[in-house]
This record gives sequence, structure tokens and C-alpha cells, in this order.
Amino acid sequence: MKNLIENEAIKQISQYGFKKFTMSDIAKSAKISKKTIYKYYDSKENLIEELIDSIIKREISENSSIVASNDPIPVKLEKLIMINLNQELPIHFINELQYQYPQIWVCIDEFARFKKTCAEDLITQGVSEGIIRDDISPKLIVMGIESIVFGIIEQNQARQQHIDIAKLLRDVGSIFLYGITSPTYKDGNHEK
Repeated sequence: MKNLIENEAIKQISQYGFKKFTMSDIAKSAKISKKTIYKYYDSKENLIEELIDSIIKREISENSSIVASNDPIPVKLEKLIMINLNQELPIHFINELQYQYPQIWVCIDEFARFKKTCAEDLITQGVSEGIIRDDISPKLIVMGIESIVFGIIEQNQARQQHIDIAKLLRDVGSIFLYGITSPTYKDGNHEK
């Protein structure tokens, strides 16, 4: 039942955002009573909190698997850029949490720091292996990627220009990853 409620919540949030969806909307679309929803969740805020917590746990697991994989570092970095919360919830609605539910935003902020640390560690490893240029700070690389992606999203430019977020992430990843790799790294082969 919780899965049904959470799946319906994701649909409602995707359509209306965090602020505008209601427990009544979920009940109606799930064809259950509000009383049933309140058996599992004390409030709308509690539902959002559990939903975000569940998504973040999956994301952390997926990010950890990417980092632990045997893929080349640029491929790992590209995958880290491509995997993000907007797979389940539109990212422009995620930004609502910062203002509407700041206590829940703290969890997303912690996840973002985890993800940045993963990327910085991979970049540092790539620098030490000669795969990534050593004349650019790993923190600066991560900040650049983050600034471009979230700057476009925050300003709603992606939606206004009808840019697919997945394509945006792929393109930004490509620009950064292959602009930061050392000249001796070609097509997945490291030539020393």
C-alpha cells in the first residue's frame, strides 16, 4: 500500500509540485480513502519526507555502485552526472523543497555533498593516474558542472527552451569530461 501511495504522490508532485498536491489528490488517483493514507503517513510533510528519504537511499546506492565499478574514470563521472533526483521527480520541483520544506531540503543538501565528494574523489584519482588534467582543481570542476546544470534549471531556462534535462546533463558532462581529460586520454584509452 505504501508503494501505491508513494507512486501516486510522485505522479501528483510531478504534475502539481510539492506545494500544490494534496492528500485528497493522491487518494482520488489511487482509488483509496484519505484515511488509508493517514494510516501510513501522519501528514503531507511526513509523506514527502519518507518519499525523499527513499529516493535518496536509492541514489546513494546507485552512486556507490558507479564509483565501485570497473569503468574508466571519465565514464564513472559521466554516469554520476547523469544520475540524479529528477529521474523520479522533476528537478524544478525539487527546488521547491528548499523554500517550502527546509527541514527536508537538508537531506537533499547532504546528498548533494555526498555526490560532490564522490565526483571530487574520482577526479583526484583521475589526476593522479594522468587521465584528468592536473592544472584544474577537482573542486572547481565539480563547481563548474553544478553551476551550469543548476543555473539553467533554476532559471527555468531548460523548460522555456524545451531542453530535455537528460540531454542537458549529457551535453554538460561531455563538455566537461572531455575538456578536462588529459591530451593523452583518447577514446577510453590512456596513452602515457
